Amino acid sequence: MKIVAIGLIIALLATLLLLSLMRAGVIERSARDGIQNQETQKAIEDGIYASLQVNPENGVLIGDVLRVELVILYDKNKALVEDAKLSENYAEFKEHYLTACEEYSTPVIKQRELERNISEIRIVSEFQCWHTEEETERLQFLVPYALDKNSIVLSIHTTVRFVKTADPSSEPRRLARPEYNKVITNLRFATAYLFIFLGLCAFSAMLYRSIRNAKVTPNDLGNKPIDYLEQMLNEVSDMLEKGQETVAHDNLYHLCLRLETKGYDAKDVQPIKIRLQKGYKEESDMDADLLSQCIAEIRKITKNKGDAK
Repeated sequence: MKIVAIGLIIALLATLLLLSLMRAGVIERSARDGIQNQETQKAIEDGIYASLQVNPENGVLIGDVLRVELVILYDKNKALVEDAKLSENYAEFKEHYLTACEEYSTPVIKQRELERNISEIRIVSEFQCWHTEEETERLQFLVPYALDKNSIVLSIHTTVRFVKTADPSSEPRRLARPEYNKVITNLRFATAYLFIFLGLCAFSAMLYRSIRNAKVTPNDLGNKPIDYLEQMLNEVSDMLEKGQETVAHDNLYHLCLRLETKGYDAKDVQPIKIRLQKGYKEESDMDADLLSQCIAEIRKITKNKGDAK
């Protein structure tokens, strides 16, 4: 038990360390969470909030992959956004805007529940654009919803600036990726591996102890005769209380055989065996009183000769 307890304590400490390191990721996202909190507050006040964001914002060259993200926050107690109408409007959005772009990947739609009855719908799309002229395009998305049983359309928009390039055959630019702390990331992986390792150690210790305990069976009568006999006699007594005379009778007879093989005096055990053998021939003699008397006599033998080898 000590090994298991130590393993579990170490695993718990590793978990706490892992959680503390994971909080670094929360800190890294603090700026974005701050913006999201403002959006959530807006949805609480007005019932719904939506935004349309594009990346990169500093200009799209020919061949660039443009990321368009639609975020809708709404209070379920005030507003209702129908997924079917939202999908229809997204299809119209693709047809009317970004005509010089093609869909780069399948749109990703995510829905989740935030605090204070606020639901979030997030649609992320990627388009690879082939604009060859300098221009700015205004994107508009219509969000249909119902507020107080009235159908309303919320119009949101943003702009995309396409930048002319001198070499149309140049390779597409990669999207800028957020910076991350390499040390913190490595620590997270190391802590995760340590947690898994300690968990396996604790599980192995528990498994080893279970196997070791399973090997120590009551068959080792020579090592602990009194404890084993006492246990068996108690089990037979329980059988009698439950009215299982036949099963108790069989267990007592086999117990007598074990007593003889483990050094107990056959002269003491033989009379009990004879009475039990008679019970096999005459079922009327296999009653609870007879078996109780045999149990008492066996207890007396083990008490007087408990040191038998």
